[in-house]
Amino acid sequence: MATGDFLLKVAGQLVLSVVFASIVGFERELHGRPAGLRTHILVGVGATLFTIASTQVAGATGDAGRIAAQIVTGVGFLGAGTIIHHGSVVRGLTTAATLWAVAGVGLAVGLGGRMIYTALIATAVIWVTLTILRRIERYLEGWRDSRELFVTCTNAKRTLRQVVDLLDDLGIEVRSAGSTGGTPGGVGTLAMSLYRPGGMDIPELTGRLSEVEDIVAVEWR
Repeated sequence: MATGDFLLKVAGQLVLSVVFASIVGFERELHGRPAGLRTHILVGVGATLFTIASTQVAGATGDAGRIAAQIVTGVGFLGAGTIIHHGSVVRGLTTAATLWAVAGVGLAVGLGGRMIYTALIATAVIWVTLTILRRIERYLEGWRDSRELFVTCTNAKRTLRQVVDLLDDLGIEVRSAGSTGGTPGGVGTLAMSLYRPGGMDIPELTGRLSEVEDIVAVEWR
């Protein structure tokens, strides 16, 4: 293949990788996740680049999958950085999974040929999972017995005591609780794992929690 044709092909693959990764990354960016648009684009482009490089050295090594196989390991370490533990509560798993999936899309783009269609279909599946299935999850939220509550507050120590008392009055069991960020008496985030047989009225709970003086924001998982 002539150098010009090769460069044109590579440029097209990298552009496609950016487009596919952007579709996923934009959704993550909208929801304020730690790995957003730029991170997903870089992961997709990197996976594509490594795959192209592996196919180019295949003639010398006889193993086109040697470099591409390391993509999974590398993205695994990157995804681990987006996962946050608060006691028994874990956040960031979905974002870590999207990074891993985008790397797979980038790899498929790097292989070229019919795999481009595979990358397109995979991107559509990822997008549907993050958007439409998210709406279904929200619809089913009221049926869930267990929920994860994250509260941003200006006085973590005092707010924790007030929230626990409020939940206890409503018959909601606090299975685990912890705080992160700031000093015990300063601004921070409370993470709680809650349980109530028959589910919880999330809008009502959010309204009650918002009435607590020190609470700035309430988020449910």
